[in-house]
Amino acid sequence: MAQGTTMVCTNCQFSLEAWEDGNPYGIDADKLLIEGLSRQEAKVHFYHPRQPPDGAFEFGVDVPHLCLACASEFCVDSEEPTSTCPSCQSPKICDLCELESKTCPKCGRGTFVSDGFMIS
Repeated sequence: MAQGTTMVCTNCQFSLEAWEDGNPYGIDADKLLIEGLSRQEAKVHFYHPRQPPDGAFEFGVDVPHLCLACASEFCVDSEEPTSTCPSCQSPKICDLCELESKTCPKCGRGTFVSDGFMIS
């Protein structure tokens, strides 16, 4: 079972859905080794309650993040982590599940609050 929440800015109502299990993936060996695709291209995402794909040999999680400097949304790969925003290179990045009480980068005045829970 996966749990999620919607994070909403108290000022501008900018909102994002945050799931605690991120975006799990498996690397498809055939796509990587036989088809010659990149690691990123060979990712096969699977979401609860789906099981990992057959033939996957490496697993990880793409964790959704928000840049608190430029409001860019992006994922951080658990197997190739980064500590800066790919758009502006700011170190002010945050896992969507940890946005509670952070200042909204869209309006700069409100803070994020949880607006209920979701179960999958």
